[in-house]
Parts: sequence; structure tokens; C-alpha cells
Amino acid sequence: AGQAHPSTHVWVMRHSKDQYVQRLWSEILKERDVVYEGWQLRLGHPGQSCDDVCGKASLRCDAKGHTFTPVNTCEAIATVLRVTCKACVVDRSDALTPYYSVPKQRCFINFLHDKALMPTCSAKDKAVKRMCVCVPREGTLPTVPFTSFEQISGAAAK
Repeated sequence: AGQAHPSTHVWVMRHSKDQYVQRLWSEILKERDVVYEGWQLRLGHPGQSCDDVCGKASLRCDAKGHTFTPVNTCEAIATVLRVTCKACVVDRSDALTPYYSVPKQRCFINFLHDKALMPTCSAKDKAVKRMCVCVPREGTLPTVPFTSFEQISGAAAK
């Protein structure tokens, strides 16, 4: 939020009846460069939704956590799911991301531009292993700035 400024906003379609101001993508990503304090990242097996994965551990899935930039990396997928990504597919927006495609041996992360195609907790596919952001069933966890990859590897359920 805050007032529009040239270093944080862009004026789109200037001098037209459809003009508007929008925040720069880099500013939006700064807000997402966080992690939850006390969260868990869990491995989903093919055909499981994150609701299934987190529920099995008496936790709940947090869809917003799937949009945090530290989670949405191929390095995080490889660490949490214990896989080797033959390729990292970045230009993907769908409800499953971030995930590992078993048949393709590729990691997929969300481009995070399309609000209609953000990750969901209920999505599942028999050909993918999902990386799930799990939090306690009750209450909310505070977010903290992302400072090191240890925050990802340390959150990976053993």
C-alpha cells in the first residue's frame, strides 16, 4: 500500500481512458520474501493434495505460504522433496505449484502473476509430488523476513 511513487509504481496505458497505476512486480515480491516462524514444509506423494498431506500430520495447509518467494524455488523443491530436478520450469501458473513432476523429473514453480492460477491446498495430480506449506490448525503464525536457505531446509519435515 502507500502512496504511488516512481520507484514503486508504474503508470500503465498513459494518456488513455483506461490508464491506471500499479505497483511494480519487484515491490510485490518484496512482500513475499518471507517465511512463517514455526512452519513445516512437507512432502506430498503423487495423487495427494496439500490438505491431505498437512491433515495427516494434524496440521493445516496454508495456501498463502505457497506464494512466498523462498518456497517458490526449484532449490526448495529439491531439498524438501529430496529429488533432483532435471529442469526448472518457471513460466508455470497453476494450482499445484510448487511441485515435482514424477514422469518428467522436472520441478515447476509458479510465475505468481495470474491471481486466478495461484496455488491451492486442494489441488492434486497423480503424476506430481507437491511441496506443502503446513501450519498449526489453530491460530496464525507470524511471518519473518527470509534471510537464509536454512529457513527452508530447517522447516522440511524429516
